[in-house]
Amino acid sequence: MPAPPRTPANFTDILELVWWRLDRALDEESIRWSAMLGALEALERGCTAIIDHHESPEAIEGSL
Repeated sequence: MPAPPRTPANFTDILELVWWRLDRALDEESIRWSAMLGALEALERGCTAIIDHHESPEAIEGSL
């Protein structure tokens, strides 16, 4: 993803220029594989529990 068109000046700008653009760029397959990679890396290092919050309201119908 390219850099924002301008430097964010406040929290709303950060949401609009960075996070919401990133959310729109992610698809279900990208989210699935990035979660799998993180889980496998944790497993390799002996982690037995992972807690994460990821909002993907369009990924599973009725999830929110």
